[in-house]
Amino acid sequence: MKKFLLILLILIIGLGVVGYLTIKGKIPVLYNAVFQQVDLGIDESPDIIYAFYEKIGYEDNLRGDSPKSGELVFEGGIDLDHTFTQSEINSWLSAWENSWTGIPFKNLQIRINSDGTVEASSLISLKEAESIGRTLGYSQEDIEKAKDFLKYIPDPLPLYAKGTASIKDNQVNLDIQNFKVVGYSLPEGMNSTVAGVIEDVISRAKNLSTETDIKSAEVTSEGVKFLGTVPASVSIK
Repeated sequence: MKKFLLILLILIIGLGVVGYLTIKGKIPVLYNAVFQQVDLGIDESPDIIYAFYEKIGYEDNLRGDSPKSGELVFEGGIDLDHTFTQSEINSWLSAWENSWTGIPFKNLQIRINSDGTVEASSLISLKEAESIGRTLGYSQEDIEKAKDFLKYIPDPLPLYAKGTASIKDNQVNLDIQNFKVVGYSLPEGMNSTVAGVIEDVISRAKNLSTETDIKSAEVTSEGVKFLGTVPASVSIK
């Protein structure tokens, strides 16, 4: 958590004054220029991943006309050896956003480049991020400390990252080359700190489903090659 607070402290120094004045209308011309999400040009329908669910026998009890609220319950297990294409990944993200209110990311886009790097862009809801933080095991004291640094930061918050990522035997490995918040790139020396925070969050999220066992997940020219076990169903408690 100390690493997380350090990142937020650096952001508030760089963005606090400009963010406050812009939100208050003192520098209106900057709002669209600074607070816009980086658009990777990706917009996939959930139908792509729903077809894949039917193929592997995965039961999605969240699917419906409107997003459901509540605690997720994962059951069963499906052994999977599959390369997820960029379209499938973004369709999966779109499906989650449409089916569960607990997703803190809005319009999350993933682009896989030919050089093996991955780009991610999204808007993050601070309210939902706070709720997810509790679910992942962060204390209320830690959350309140983080919120103190976000008083003048826009909500939702635009995020962008570029780098490499892989998972081996459930261990996440990230190498972030560029990380932007509200259009502001963190100093290069902070990227490893950000990667550590994200790795911790991903590890905590994975532990919410004991059925998940990721032997490997590697970026290839075709997509993300996944080998492991995933839950057989999801529902709301």
